[in-house]
Amino acid sequence: MPEKTDKCSNPECNCASNLENEYCSEYCERVVHDPEVGCRCGHPECRQEATQPAS
Repeated sequence: MPEKTDKCSNPECNCASNLENEYCSEYCERVVHDPEVGCRCGHPECRQEATQPAS
């Protein structure tokens, strides 16, 4: 797997992406033009964010 180096280009996502792809997953690439509230890519970084209460 390529090294994770940069943030996913989906503004709702908190995951890292890699040098070969600007998105962390196919999900984020698909929904970037139809954004949802919060990210549902399923990666641990976003699941943790979704379960924390808003401050």
